Amino acid sequence: MKKFLISLLLTLALCAILFNLSACAEEAETPPTEPPASSAPANGEDETLNERLASATGTYTLTISGVNELTVSSASLTTLGATGATEIVVDGGATIATVKATGSGTAPIKAASGKLTFKNVVFQDDTPKGANEPNYLAFDGELRFENCVFEDSISLKKNAEAIFVDCEFVSSISRCYSVWVTGGSAYFTNCNFTGYRGLKIHEASTSEDVVEVIADGCTFQELTEKVGVAIGNIRVAPTLIELKNCEFYRCQPWDQGGSLEGANGVYESDTDTTTFDFLLKNNTVL
Repeated sequence: MKKFLISLLLTLALCAILFNLSACAEEAETPPTEPPASSAPANGEDETLNERLASATGTYTLTISGVNELTVSSASLTTLGATGATEIVVDGGATIATVKATGSGTAPIKAASGKLTFKNVVFQDDTPKGANEPNYLAFDGELRFENCVFEDSISLKKNAEAIFVDCEFVSSISRCYSVWVTGGSAYFTNCNFTGYRGLKIHEASTSEDVVEVIADGCTFQELTEKVGVAIGNIRVAPTLIELKNCEFYRCQPWDQGGSLEGANGVYESDTDTTTFDFLLKNNTVL
């Protein structure tokens, strides 16, 4: 009887060992079950920037990648975010995302409230262009741009308070300036202007007032149509325009026939520069 019990126990133990080995083998051969892939695009990439920022309040940061459509209206301001936002930040990250303006026109882009900041972004303008004078992609309100590239021309409207740091501006159409300041204030630090035309400062209507434009440490490089900075109508005083620590490399000489004064490669002015504050400091012409 004792031998029988020992034999039975050994048999049961052997069966248990064999069962566990079989179960382990089956588990190894069966791939783990994966959850079904989601049909929804990640991060709302099927939506325009307008839609993705529609409910943004407080201090809000949106990280983007790839190409992102920004729909621009022709009838009224193109506002981003919700009323009550203090700052909306759109960041293209290390890969440098693209923001492509589309839609029916170029009504100014601004935050619904507070500051609108773009970082690490390439801007492209795919809105309709006028036959005689192509439209500029317009911005207004409190703005900040860091490490951005503008592949098409932009303008700053009457309420603009814009700061540009380490940005690149490309004038890609011969009749258009890289940046046209029609009103407000604009500050450019370590920025680069290339293409046909550089910076234009001109109050396009009696309702607009240029307050301050300062370029510090900027490069105006091989502009093929104009001097670095073209000053048009400055109707309302006081206005400050200051160019300091800038390099003007092989830009065009000033248009003596159409301007009151100028300096080769640096600036030309259709408004007497003694009627507003105009400062040139430590600039280099190459």
